Amino acid sequence: VEQLLGPGFFMIRAGGHAALPGSGTQWIHSDGSHRWKTRAESFAAGAGWPHRCQFVVANFGVQDITPELGGTEVWPGSHADMSVVSNTLSEDPRLGTEHIERFFAARVAARRTHTPPVAMNCPVGSVVLRDNRVWHRGVQNVGQMPRHMVGLAYIAAEGWKSPSTEMVFGPGC
Repeated sequence: VEQLLGPGFFMIRAGGHAALPGSGTQWIHSDGSHRWKTRAESFAAGAGWPHRCQFVVANFGVQDITPELGGTEVWPGSHADMSVVSNTLSEDPRLGTEHIERFFAARVAARRTHTPPVAMNCPVGSVVLRDNRVWHRGVQNVGQMPRHMVGLAYIAAEGWKSPSTEMVFGPGC
C-alpha cells in the first residue's frame, strides 16, 4: 500500500462482502472518482494525468475464491479511463442505477473488445490491491456456499481530510 500511496497513508475503512448462493450479478461500477477533474487541476497539483492512485482497496478472501463462488470481476486499466471524469452524468447518484447502466453500456462494450475483464479468483490468504477507480462488479455465486471477502480501504496522506467533528459510534457498532 505504501508503494502505491506513499508514506503516511491512512486506513479509513474495514468491511466485508458476501455473495450468497444464487446471488445475482452487479452492474459494473467504480467505488470512487478522480480527485482532479481536469488535466490543468491535476498538473497544478503535481499529480500528472491521469493522476496516480489516491485510494486503494485491499480485498482478500477468508476462503478460496473460485469462479463458482462468484469472485469479483475487475476491468484492468479502467481507472485511467478519462471519458467519465468530467461527465457529471456519470457521477450523479440522483439519476439512479438504470441511468448509470445506460451511461456506461457503450464504454463497457468498447473496453470489452480490447481489454476484457478478469475474475479476482484467488486462494485463501491472497490479497488483491485495487485502485478504487477500477471498474468492477460482483458476479453470480453458482456454488453451494457463501463467498466471503474482506475489504480494507486506504487513502493517501494528501487526500485525507481530518474530520471536522467527533466521530460518533452507534450502539450496534
